[in-house]
Amino acid sequence: MGQTILGLSHRKLVAFQPVPAANGLSIINIPTGPTYYAIDLNYKRTGVDATESEFKADVKWVRLKIGNKTCFEVSGKRLVDIFNKYYGIAFANGIAYIPLARPWLKTVEAVENSAWGTANVDTFTLEVEFAASAVSPTMEAHALASVYSRDLG
Repeated sequence: MGQTILGLSHRKLVAFQPVPAANGLSIINIPTGPTYYAIDLNYKRTGVDATESEFKADVKWVRLKIGNKTCFEVSGKRLVDIFNKYYGIAFANGIAYIPLARPWLKTVEAVENSAWGTANVDTFTLEVEFAASAVSPTMEAHALASVYSRDLG
């Protein structure tokens, strides 16, 4: 079980299927119901936390889908450069952060309104596509979520 902070839990998601591989696509079916604030991708190359340049080179695409609709799609490079560095989130070896809620907004209400509720969602999937340069890749995903359920909207 994950750690709970201020009503939010940080928990490990199920394993990627199929197992990450060079030139491969791996998918996680994220449980629906909770409200999601962020997803962390923990990426290792041959058992060692990937450097920033390795992450950018090895992760071709990261996609979040609601049903069959892609709602978030970004390259590994953009994930690190835009969604992490631009917003002041330092890259720690092996960890990339996908902010679903926008913690930099000025009010608590604004942050809450930007979180992804999944009460009215049938399927919520995370896809990661790896480049040919990925050497013995392994990846885990963790979600920062609230047990309070609300609709995506």
